[in-house]
Amino acid sequence: MEETQTGQQILDFYHKYSKGYYDAMQNNFADTIKLFKAATYISAPTAVQKMKAENNGIVYMPDLPSLKIEGRLASIKVVKHRKQQKELILANIQFDEQNKIVSYKEKPLPKTSPQAKVTTTNYQKYNGEYTFNKYKSLKIQWTQGSELTYDVTLAVPDCVGKFNGKAFFTDQYTAISNQGGNCKIAFDFSTAGQVKVSETTNCRTPQTKNCKFDGEYNLTK
Repeated sequence: MEETQTGQQILDFYHKYSKGYYDAMQNNFADTIKLFKAATYISAPTAVQKMKAENNGIVYMPDLPSLKIEGRLASIKVVKHRKQQKELILANIQFDEQNKIVSYKEKPLPKTSPQAKVTTTNYQKYNGEYTFNKYKSLKIQWTQGSELTYDVTLAVPDCVGKFNGKAFFTDQYTAISNQGGNCKIAFDFSTAGQVKVSETTNCRTPQTKNCKFDGEYNLTK
């Protein structure tokens, strides 16, 4: 399937490959949708096209805190790699200016693709990196054990160049700072199923003063 207008079709797509199950609440994908993990398989993440009247988007990650982005979502890219089965799937969900899903595509990646590499950084529970790059996106990558790697890219056109750096997270604490060294974000994973984010220094540079992180892990325009 190359294109769809309905959230149900996207959920069916993820459900087919994840062997998990989903719980779609009221309004057919317009309120809150979650993908849960099955007993022995971590399900793929999914997107919420529109949250209430503010046009917000939420991405739920199994066993990880939710990432909420307020503002426009341009696209979400999902790559998963199950090591033993050599399974690679790429899903790309596109949004319009009102955060409505306009299309998604899925295709297998070649085994030689850089995206196919399993993360080797070893942390107790999870590892990942958060990067704002020149492509105006926030990259999220994490690994569950040694078997499964997810790679999600969320394009945030309203917050270009907010951070020019990366952060690796564990189950406890880490921080992020930009190249200039004047932006530092604290991540606190001490509470199960929850993450707290705080600015330890002022991260709102003159070029991006309308973008900031708050304590609920929101990127607010």
